[in-house]
Amino acid sequence: MMYQVKLSVFVLVGLFIVAGCAKNDDQGDTSETEMASSDESSYAAAAGDWLVEAHAMDAMEGDEPLVVSLLKATESGEGWSTKFTHLDDAIMSNNMFMMGDTIVSESGPFPSAIDADAIVQNVTTYYHFHGDGMAGRFVATYASGDVLHGTISGERVN
Repeated sequence: MMYQVKLSVFVLVGLFIVAGCAKNDDQGDTSETEMASSDESSYAAAAGDWLVEAHAMDAMEGDEPLVVSLLKATESGEGWSTKFTHLDDAIMSNNMFMMGDTIVSESGPFPSAIDADAIVQNVTTYYHFHGDGMAGRFVATYASGDVLHGTISGERVN
């Protein structure tokens, strides 16, 4: 009799585990779908032209920006570009991805806007968009090995 009770409990626990796993799988599919639509809506909310100022991390309030650029953001993770005044062509983002509520862009190489003799090997920019405003930070790695950390802020211009 005791053996049958233990076996019945074991079978019931096993069924609960299987049912729980099946439910978690269904929730995982829903989360992936929700994440994909969340990513798309984040890109869509950021779409437009943005006037962006970049400051060195140690800049004081009221300091002139290092550079001012025009960011063109699309409704997807493709086709984003940054236009610096010292370059004829815009810099295309090589890689875009979502990280929580942050849109991350990687670009480079391109000639530095700060030092005419330097090449920016890679710049990673972390954007936080909120309505018609945005803020974030960047990390620029130069071909020389120097690294510049800074902040960005901007506003939608269309």
